[in-house]
Amino acid sequence: MAREQFVTNRLERLAYGGYFMGQNLIYFLVYQFLMLFYTDVVGITAGAVGTMFLIARIFDAVNDPIMGIIVDKTNLEGGKFIPWIKLVIFLMPLTTVILFIKVGGGGINSLIYAYITYLIWGIIYTISDVPIFALATVMTHNSNERVTLISIGRIGAGLGSVIISLFFMTLLSKIAWTGTVLLLATLALLSMLPLRYLGRERYVYQQKEVLSLKKIFSFVLNNKYLLIFYGAIIMASLTNTSTVSINYFAIYNLGNESYISTLTIANMIPMLLVPFVLPPLIKRYGKKKIFIMAFIVAILSSLVFYLIGYSNIVWVHLFTTIKGIAQVPTFMIGLFTVDCIEYGTYTTNERAEGISFSLQTFTAKLSAAVAGAISGFVLERVGYEAGVIQTPQTLNGIWNMYVLYPIFGAVIAIIIMWRYYDLTEKQVDDMILFNTKSKNI
Repeated sequence: MAREQFVTNRLERLAYGGYFMGQNLIYFLVYQFLMLFYTDVVGITAGAVGTMFLIARIFDAVNDPIMGIIVDKTNLEGGKFIPWIKLVIFLMPLTTVILFIKVGGGGINSLIYAYITYLIWGIIYTISDVPIFALATVMTHNSNERVTLISIGRIGAGLGSVIISLFFMTLLSKIAWTGTVLLLATLALLSMLPLRYLGRERYVYQQKEVLSLKKIFSFVLNNKYLLIFYGAIIMASLTNTSTVSINYFAIYNLGNESYISTLTIANMIPMLLVPFVLPPLIKRYGKKKIFIMAFIVAILSSLVFYLIGYSNIVWVHLFTTIKGIAQVPTFMIGLFTVDCIEYGTYTTNERAEGISFSLQTFTAKLSAAVAGAISGFVLERVGYEAGVIQTPQTLNGIWNMYVLYPIFGAVIAIIIMWRYYDLTEKQVDDMILFNTKSKNI
């Protein structure tokens, strides 16, 4: 469908992308640097921090679906999703700043403060993440326009990550932790704020009655494509130790911590470029083929990378960029979820965007926690010791985490999608048309 037939305007789409930029700027800040703040500034032991992160993930297993259920069962004045977004636009930057405050007393007081603020921050993040993806389903019922919206959102998210990668350490050296976090949180607020005024819900599904818990869970459990897709994503993500190990690889294998930033940026290049070409590629090949091909390219490049080794820093950055294509399927999570929601509505006569997108939020948190746990176990197994010259066995273990381990999950994901996922774009378009005409959207 031609761009001029889109119902959203350019400013609205930019505001949607701006929200993702602010949200991901905060997400990347917290997940890349909060542990460093806790251990090196607050003085909490690494073991205590790791335990706290694990407990938080267990809490998320309950919190994220509950948030999805609340969204599905609630119709607020002003819309189904926009009111939640308006709520967290200010709360997310605020709780992020509070998260990075060092309280007096130390010891157990600092640990209790960390637990409380981190759990609260996680709740606020979930309240933001679930509605913002679901919002695309009510801004337009044009599947191509939804692809464009989510692509713009991912561009914004990538920019947020790049800002942290490029400027955090420089800011930290000049204005310390409090000033750095306050400045970045303010930037996040300013980039998220326009959606509060420009975002519009145009096609809200009118439920005949408030969804019961049974119907909400039935929507998910009977939605075979939703389960198949998230099964594939989870399998790929659980072994994705590359991102977790990038710091260790730069410091110990390459011997230069400055490569942390350059490798991180190299790894992000596909994520920054793909949104510009993804909509036409999806039109031509379909989401499933792009999903599978991205993982195949990543697998083959990783194998070549492993055989070549890391003695040449130019090749290291080049292959880091190529194997970063493995992030493309992650980029497409929102697109697949939207399709699965239409399938679920078509087959059940119900609609549950909240619980569906809460799976995305929980999957991201779960995968990060498990990949981190695997990395920690491997580092311990190969004899890693912080701050010392590593043995060849340890260096080889880090190298394997960076290049080889992600291959295993990618292979399983390919098999799952190739064998079981056969929902096509044409079928989704027909379902959208049917749902729009017969379900009072």
